[in-house]
Amino acid sequence: MRLPALQANAASALYARAGVPSRPRGAIARAVAEVRAATFKPARNPCARPTTPACSAETELTRAAQVPPRTARTGACLAPRGREGTPAGGQRRAGRPRVNTLAAAVATALLSAVLGGGCGASGNERAREYMPDMARGPAYKAFAPNPALRTGLTLQAPVPGTIARGQRDRQFHYGKGEEEAARAGRELTNPLPISAATIEDGRGLYQTYCLVCHGANGKGDGPLVLAGKIPTPPAYTSERVAPFPPGRIFHVVTKGTQKMPSYAAQLTPGERWKVVAYVSRTLQNAQTPKGAATP
Repeated sequence: MRLPALQANAASALYARAGVPSRPRGAIARAVAEVRAATFKPARNPCARPTTPACSAETELTRAAQVPPRTARTGACLAPRGREGTPAGGQRRAGRPRVNTLAAAVATALLSAVLGGGCGASGNERAREYMPDMARGPAYKAFAPNPALRTGLTLQAPVPGTIARGQRDRQFHYGKGEEEAARAGRELTNPLPISAATIEDGRGLYQTYCLVCHGANGKGDGPLVLAGKIPTPPAYTSERVAPFPPGRIFHVVTKGTQKMPSYAAQLTPGERWKVVAYVSRTLQNAQTPKGAATP
């Protein structure tokens, strides 16, 4: 005899023992399927640990009589559950809300609150934001007072001796005045090679920036002087300027002297040295006064 037939006969005997009238073949087949599922795939229930004969018999008798099993409060065993978490009869017990449904409702409510919190702004007003400090922080204007700094100002002055990026070659450790100019004359020398190209470049720069005051030949007869706009500067061949070494001329062009302003903003250090080469090799030697020293 095959296994399904044996199971059907066992179910019929179980019904008879429980005092339940015999069922049609369809009901018996369903009972056999339940017994097979419980046999080969035992469900997790209190009766599974350990399985006692009394507990197993009570579960089978309860299922056969189609009466709901007693709850755990009375200490009796519960009916085995199916794959989807429902009792073996296929009906879900009412009164217990599903956890995932409750979590989905809470998540939906929170999402609606977050999305709706950014609404309500009009015109230039800022809308409500969730954690606004993560989006933008408090910023101070460059010239606004700032209580977080010692000076009380937002914009801080650079540290003394700070060199701007790309401006290292513009360092000049000499101040203004005759003493600093004389020291520069003693310590500085022209780093450029004195060649025809260097002197020609210096001549072009001189005509652009210096000729207007000093004149084409360096005699102090530039257009502004002839027009009476500025005082007459000394000629490069004068007793005062002719002895100037290249380092002092570079200091004058860089720092300025008396009525002459500084040209450090208009000329780079290399361009200033080219002008110095042109002045010292051409204009200072054009007509050297008697007794004047040559640089």
